[in-house]
This record gives sequence, C-alpha cells and structure tokens, in this order.
Amino acid sequence: RQSAVYHLPRHQTLDLLALRASGVAIRGNHEWQELCEFYDSLGTSDRLPDLSESTKSVLKPYQASGVRWLQDLHRLQLGGLLADDMGLGKTLQTLAFLDRLHEKEELGQVLIVVPSSLIFNWQAEAQKFTPKLPLAVFTNRDRESVSRRVGAKEPLVVITTYGLLLEHGDFLSQYKWKILIFD
Repeated sequence: RQSAVYHLPRHQTLDLLALRASGVAIRGNHEWQELCEFYDSLGTSDRLPDLSESTKSVLKPYQASGVRWLQDLHRLQLGGLLADDMGLGKTLQTLAFLDRLHEKEELGQVLIVVPSSLIFNWQAEAQKFTPKLPLAVFTNRDRESVSRRVGAKEPLVVITTYGLLLEHGDFLSQYKWKILIFD
C-alpha cells in the first residue's frame, strides 16, 4: 500500500475517496477523518436524516430517506436527482433539507426553478411545513427586492419559473447560488 498526504482542495475530495477505496492510504486532518467515517457509513439503513426542529411534519420513512439522500449529496458536494411518483412529497423533502441548512446557518442563496403551475404549491408547502425558511418568489415586479436580498448575501430561497429564468437569465446568473433546484 502506498501513502499520501491530504493537501488537495475540498472540491477534489471525491478523487481522494476513490483513491482511498482503491487501497491508497491517505492521511489527513480531523475533517478528513470525519469525512471518511461519513463516506464509509453511506448505504447503511439505520442512518436517519438530520431534521430541523422547526420542520412541522412527521416524514414517512421513504421521505426521511429522501431527505438523508439530499443531505448526503450536499455533504459530498454532488448534484443528484430526487425522483419518485407524483404526490409522494418531494417538495416537502426538499424543504426539510433546506430548512435544516437554514437552522445550521449554512443555507446561503438557493434558486428553485419550477413550472408556473407549481409556484403556489411551493409557497404553500413552505409556509405550512418550514415557516422559518426565508423565501422570496422572483417575478418581474419583485426583481429589485430579490436583487437587494441576494446581493446582501442574505440567506434566501428564491423560487421562480422556467419562463422567468429564460427571460431574466442574465440577471439571475450574475449571482452565485449555493444550491440550484429544478422541479
């Protein structure tokens, strides 16, 4: 076995985990050790999601698994898909994930893009289940308000439509979104 020292930027963590999985011994700091323990625990069925105290819903087991999946992807700095049949709570799972990030003061700015027909559903679900989650709907008339809040680096979840994303792509792309969600 070979040995290496962990000195790479965080975005190369997956490369290091792959090397480690292939038998290369990699030494690192406390953060690296925690990440290795986390990575080794993936796939175990007894892992529960880290839920916010303010989430006002009792998740069904498959929804809890969905929140855990989103949290795992986020921890590994990966994108992914949360997919199942319509009506099984993907919006709730996503909001529970974001609410926990907000509670831990790790939310940043989030952009959620949805079909026009789902704007009110996302708003209603957020108000019902995650009322402390800072939320703004981006429309033509709300452009200045959203611009001020995002520009001030305020933790914020911005919901907009695909049509408005196309119409205001230059405006929305000027910001560095921590998380992008497409429904």
